[in-house]
Amino acid sequence: MEETWCDRCTKCWYVAMPGLATPFGTGTPVPRGAGNLKASRTLGRVDIGSGNAQIKEIKKLTQLRKLKVTGINKKNCHEFCSALEALSCLESLSMSSSGNQDDLSCLSDAVFSCPNNLRTLMLSSYLGKMPAWIMHLRNLVKVRLMCTHLTDSDGTMQLLGNLPSLAILYLGSYTFDVEGLCLDFLPEAFPCLVALDLCSAHRRAGQGEIKSVEFKQGTAPKLEMLEFRYRYDVIINDGLFSGLASLRSLKKFQLGIRSFEGNEPFVEHVRAQLALNQKRPVLI
Repeated sequence: MEETWCDRCTKCWYVAMPGLATPFGTGTPVPRGAGNLKASRTLGRVDIGSGNAQIKEIKKLTQLRKLKVTGINKKNCHEFCSALEALSCLESLSMSSSGNQDDLSCLSDAVFSCPNNLRTLMLSSYLGKMPAWIMHLRNLVKVRLMCTHLTDSDGTMQLLGNLPSLAILYLGSYTFDVEGLCLDFLPEAFPCLVALDLCSAHRRAGQGEIKSVEFKQGTAPKLEMLEFRYRYDVIINDGLFSGLASLRSLKKFQLGIRSFEGNEPFVEHVRAQLALNQKRPVLI
C-alpha cells in the first residue's frame, strides 16, 4: 500500500513530538512505516501490545537514543528483546506493561545483550526479580524503579551497588514486596552514586514499607543528595536511618513531606546523625 501524506505526518508527529502526541498514562501504537525514519533519535510513549509488527518497525530505527515503551508482555517479550539488541545507539530506555494483567516478569529471565551505551533505565511494572542482564550495563548512570514488587531486596541492592557508573538511583513506591524491608548499603558499593531517592510504601500495603536503611562504612563515597519520601499519615521508626555520619560527601538530606508533625523523634534522630557528619549536611 502506498504511503499517504497523512501517514508521513503521523509518523513525524509520534516520533519527533512523542510527549505531545501521546495522552498521559497511555501508549500509542507505532505508526505504520515508522521504521523508515532511519535518523529518528526519540520514540515514545509507544504501545507494542497489539502485535510484533510494531516491534519490527522499532528494530529498524537503529539511530534511536531514547525509547519509551509500554505493552510489554510474555507474547512479545522475546521479539522486543531482539529489537533492543539492534538498537546499539540507545541511551535511555523506559519499559512498562499495559496493566491489563500483563507485567514485566518476562524480562527477568530474558537472555539478550542490552545496548552497551545505555545510560538511563526506567522500569515501572511488576518484575518479581531483578533481571540479571542489568549487571552488564557498565555505563548505566540512572536507574528508576517503581511498582516492580521485587522479592529479593538484598540481591537487588547488591546488583545495583556493583554498577560502576550508577550516579542517580530512584526506588519508588512498591519497588520491593518484602515484609520488614531493610535496605543495606554495603562497604565499597555504589562507588559513583551522587543522588538517592527512596520512597516508602503505605503501611496498609503490608509489604514494601521500609523498616530500616543502613549505610555501612565506605559505601556510596560520592553521595551528595539523599531524599526520603513517605505519606504524611505514616509513623516512621525513630531509628529508620543509620550510618548517615559515614557518608563523607553528603550535602543535603531532604524529607519529601511538608510537615514533620508526628515524626519528631525520627527527625531528631536524623539531625543527630547529620551533626556527626564532617560535611555538616543540611536537613530540609
